[in-house]
Amino acid sequence: MNNLVVGITGFNGFVGKNLLLAFAAVAGDKITPVGIPRNNLGLISQVKPHIIVHLAASIRGTEEELISGNEGFTVAILDEVEKVGTVKKFFFLSTIQEHSDSCYGVAKKRARIVAESRCK
Repeated sequence: MNNLVVGITGFNGFVGKNLLLAFAAVAGDKITPVGIPRNNLGLISQVKPHIIVHLAASIRGTEEELISGNEGFTVAILDEVEKVGTVKKFFFLSTIQEHSDSCYGVAKKRARIVAESRCK
Protein backbone atom coordinates (compact mmCIF):
# COMPACT_ATOMS: atom_id res chain seq x y z
CA MET A 1 0.00 0.00 0.00
CA ASN A 2 1.28 3.48 -0.88
CA ASN A 3 1.73 6.09 1.81
CA LEU A 4 -1.01 8.62 2.27
CA VAL A 5 0.60 12.03 1.77
CA VAL A 6 -0.87 14.86 3.84
CA GLY A 7 0.10 18.46 3.06
CA ILE A 8 -0.20 20.85 5.99
CA THR A 9 -0.12 24.64 5.75
CA GLY A 10 0.60 26.53 8.93
CA PHE A 11 2.82 23.69 10.11
CA ASN A 12 4.94 26.05 12.23
CA GLY A 13 1.94 27.16 14.30
CA PHE A 14 0.68 25.46 17.45
CA VAL A 15 -1.91 23.22 15.79
CA GLY A 16 0.18 22.46 12.70
CA LYS A 17 3.31 21.58 14.67
CA ASN A 18 1.34 19.19 16.87
CA LEU A 19 -0.49 17.70 13.90
CA LEU A 20 2.84 16.87 12.25
CA LEU A 21 4.06 15.27 15.49
CA ALA A 22 0.84 13.30 15.90
CA PHE A 23 1.01 11.91 12.37
CA ALA A 24 4.62 10.89 12.91
CA ALA A 25 3.85 9.25 16.27
CA VAL A 26 0.60 7.49 15.39
CA ALA A 27 0.72 6.70 11.70
CA GLY A 28 4.31 5.59 11.39
CA ASP A 29 5.09 4.74 7.79
CA LYS A 30 1.46 4.78 6.60
CA ILE A 31 1.15 8.56 6.43
CA THR A 32 3.73 11.02 5.18
CA PRO A 33 3.02 14.50 6.55
CA VAL A 34 4.55 17.36 4.56
CA GLY A 35 4.69 20.97 5.70
CA ILE A 36 3.70 23.28 2.85
CA PRO A 37 5.38 26.68 3.37
CA ARG A 38 3.62 29.85 2.32
CA ASN A 39 6.48 30.73 -0.02
CA ASN A 40 6.64 27.35 -1.80
CA LEU A 41 3.22 26.22 -2.98
CA GLY A 42 5.04 24.46 -5.82
CA LEU A 43 5.84 21.80 -3.26
CA ILE A 44 2.24 20.60 -3.70
CA SER A 45 3.11 19.63 -7.30
CA GLN A 46 6.25 17.87 -6.13
CA VAL A 47 4.82 15.76 -3.29
CA LYS A 48 1.34 15.25 -4.80
CA PRO A 49 -0.61 15.09 -1.52
CA HIS A 50 -3.86 13.16 -1.15
CA ILE A 51 -5.08 15.44 1.65
CA ILE A 52 -4.48 19.11 2.43
CA VAL A 53 -5.01 20.48 5.93
CA HIS A 54 -5.05 24.26 5.56
CA LEU A 55 -4.18 25.83 8.90
CA ALA A 56 -2.13 28.84 7.81
CA ALA A 57 -3.47 32.28 8.58
CA SER A 58 -2.34 35.87 8.51
CA ILE A 59 -3.32 37.38 11.86
CA ARG A 60 -1.70 40.81 11.74
CA GLY A 61 -1.52 43.59 9.22
CA THR A 62 -3.68 45.99 7.29
CA GLU A 63 -7.07 44.96 6.00
CA GLU A 64 -5.53 44.42 2.56
CA GLU A 65 -2.71 42.28 4.00
CA LEU A 66 -5.17 40.18 5.99
CA ILE A 67 -7.39 39.56 2.97
CA SER A 68 -4.40 38.72 0.79
CA GLY A 69 -2.84 36.53 3.47
CA ASN A 70 -6.03 34.58 4.15
CA GLU A 71 -8.39 34.66 1.18
CA GLY A 72 -5.63 35.17 -1.41
CA PHE A 73 -3.46 32.41 0.02
CA THR A 74 -6.44 30.03 0.14
CA VAL A 75 -7.16 30.75 -3.54
CA ALA A 76 -3.49 30.15 -4.41
CA ILE A 77 -3.50 26.80 -2.59
CA LEU A 78 -6.72 25.71 -4.29
CA ASP A 79 -5.33 26.75 -7.69
CA GLU A 80 -2.27 24.57 -7.07
CA VAL A 81 -4.44 21.69 -5.81
CA GLU A 82 -6.53 21.79 -9.00
CA LYS A 83 -3.38 21.66 -11.15
CA VAL A 84 -2.02 18.62 -9.32
CA GLY A 85 -5.26 16.61 -9.25
CA THR A 86 -4.20 14.21 -6.47
CA VAL A 87 -5.96 15.88 -3.53
CA LYS A 88 -9.12 14.04 -2.49
CA LYS A 89 -9.83 15.93 0.76
CA PHE A 90 -9.25 19.59 1.64
CA PHE A 91 -9.65 20.57 5.29
CA PHE A 92 -9.90 24.27 6.07
CA LEU A 93 -9.65 25.35 9.69
CA SER A 94 -11.00 28.75 10.55
CA THR A 95 -11.61 30.73 13.72
CA ILE A 96 -14.42 31.87 16.00
CA GLN A 97 -13.32 35.37 14.93
CA GLU A 98 -15.32 34.80 11.73
CA HIS A 99 -18.34 35.94 13.70
CA SER A 100 -16.77 39.28 14.60
CA ASP A 101 -16.42 42.42 12.55
CA SER A 102 -12.63 42.43 12.92
CA CYS A 103 -10.54 42.60 9.74
CA TYR A 104 -9.05 39.21 10.62
CA GLY A 105 -12.50 37.66 11.17
CA VAL A 106 -13.82 39.03 7.89
CA ALA A 107 -10.72 37.82 6.01
CA LYS A 108 -10.99 34.29 7.48
CA LYS A 109 -14.71 34.14 6.66
CA ARG A 110 -14.03 35.17 3.07
CA ALA A 111 -11.33 32.49 2.83
CA ARG A 112 -13.73 29.83 4.17
CA ILE A 113 -16.44 30.84 1.71
CA VAL A 114 -13.95 30.54 -1.17
CA ALA A 115 -12.81 27.12 0.07
CA GLU A 116 -16.38 25.88 0.47
CA SER A 117 -17.43 27.05 -2.98
CA ARG A 118 -14.40 25.56 -4.72
CA CYS A 119 -14.43 22.24 -2.87
CA LYS A 120 -17.99 21.23 -3.67
